[in-house]
Amino acid sequence: MTKRRGVQLVEEAILLVVAVVVLSLIVAGIQGVLTKAGGLTTNVWTDISNSLNNLFGFLWHW
Repeated sequence: MTKRRGVQLVEEAILLVVAVVVLSLIVAGIQGVLTKAGGLTTNVWTDISNSLNNLFGFLWHW
């Protein structure tokens, strides 16, 4: 009976380790997606700003 209890503890520990690894992979994936989305948003706003500056920049240059 004690041997089976030890086996159950080892199984639970392995499952816990697997769950932590999977969770860290999911978090890393989400972080990568958010980083890329942030870079894309920055590029889009920079392009819009540059376009507006090219079109209407003469209005506020002295």
